[in-house]
Amino acid sequence: MKKVTIFITLTAFFIVGTILLTNISNNSVSLVKQPRLSTEASADWPVYNAETLITEKADLVAFVTVESQQVTKGKNELPLAISKLKVDNVVYGDITSDTIEYHQNVDFIKEGESYLLFLKRVDDGIYVRPDANSISVEQNGTYEVKVKGIEGSYTKDNFTNAFNTLVKQFKAK
Repeated sequence: MKKVTIFITLTAFFIVGTILLTNISNNSVSLVKQPRLSTEASADWPVYNAETLITEKADLVAFVTVESQQVTKGKNELPLAISKLKVDNVVYGDITSDTIEYHQNVDFIKEGESYLLFLKRVDDGIYVRPDANSISVEQNGTYEVKVKGIEGSYTKDNFTNAFNTLVKQFKAK
């Protein structure tokens, strides 16, 4: 009787093991959770404070309006948005035209929207954002700025005044 019980137990383990191995090999059951891969571009952005942006990273700080945008494939087949921006007001830096070209791979801006942007020039008339907080969308006449050291909710005039005060402080150092 003992031999029969052992035989039945071993047979049951063998059958259950075979079923589990068959299901695992057919990907019906997975013991390891597989990561979900996204085809959407993403990035790990640096974050700079106001002083670093002003003294090292940003060539232009301006209020702009997106006139047009074309999405194409950039390097590594990632989406690249090339936007034509009308510069409404320069807060910092120099430009030679009232329109500039803005390139981005993630977090695309929207045509017709107005923004406050801290920008880095990468080529003649071509700009990119230097960090994650270098963008503020206009909402009801105000811009919510997230740059440490100048964070807050501003109108165009209020931001320009606060920014110019900071620039004077940084240049005095």
